[in-house]
Amino acid sequence: MVWLIIIISTTCGECPKPEQLQPCACNKDVISCDGNETLHLETIFQQLSFELEDGKKHFKQFYLSNTAISELPENTFGNITFDSIVINEASNLSLISTYAFNASNLGLKLFYCIASTLLKNNPPNYDIFTALSLMVAIEEIKIIKSGIHEIPKNAFRPILGQQKNISVLGLFYNNITHIPNNTFNFSSKSDKPFFLDLYLNDLNGSSFEVSAFNNLNRPTTIDFTRNSISYLDQNIFEPFFSDNDKNRIIIETIDCEDCRSFWLFKNGKYSHQLADIKCSNKNNFSDNKNFEKCSLNL
Repeated sequence: MVWLIIIISTTCGECPKPEQLQPCACNKDVISCDGNETLHLETIFQQLSFELEDGKKHFKQFYLSNTAISELPENTFGNITFDSIVINEASNLSLISTYAFNASNLGLKLFYCIASTLLKNNPPNYDIFTALSLMVAIEEIKIIKSGIHEIPKNAFRPILGQQKNISVLGLFYNNITHIPNNTFNFSSKSDKPFFLDLYLNDLNGSSFEVSAFNNLNRPTTIDFTRNSISYLDQNIFEPFFSDNDKNRIIIETIDCEDCRSFWLFKNGKYSHQLADIKCSNKNNFSDNKNFEKCSLNL
């Protein structure tokens, strides 16, 4: 399955000689490594770091689709840097060192990891979430269909500095069942919209600790589509809605007979922050027949 098109800059740098990259290749400022043969990226890039002149060690993108590689060790790329790193269907990749991307951490703007198995995430030496937190200039992160089943507390936190430019965090098509407190701790405020994509995971109404979405500090849209969330807990989501009038939740349906969501119906002031919400009984969310038993118990 093809998940995305390689992003290629119209401004192209100078590629190394083919023999310097074998079995990888370079085309228009994009270094790519594919195939199914055993690959030792650290050896290739350490040699490249030594051979290339200063000023010629930065490239637009690194693209990995090799199906034999199983690990990205510490300092995988030596002092070669990239604007974006895309790992796409590197199906045997299960370990990424916390410090695999050291050289690029201060300038990397986009990181995708798609259809790779990261089930062996093993802090502190192999911690993908700390690796992501070190990307201080990052604008877009997507971890898609990579087997992640949990997110640690304070998963995204300032280490080298605040991630002020991040606008997209996609953790979709995984197996996430739980969101702990302060997972997305962007302590500096920003007016830049932020999209948190949790589409197609294993979340339900009780998957969230009470402060799971605290300290976002920016207008945030959360996509819960294709999860099993039948109600929205007031203790968790009312602070999220009230924190910023532009905060929104995308969710397909909720159970409009479950009194744990009655606060949304009764209050009404947050309805504009719920994108096209519907009831599982096919009623419109605003229908007065919803939550009848809840209103009788007041």
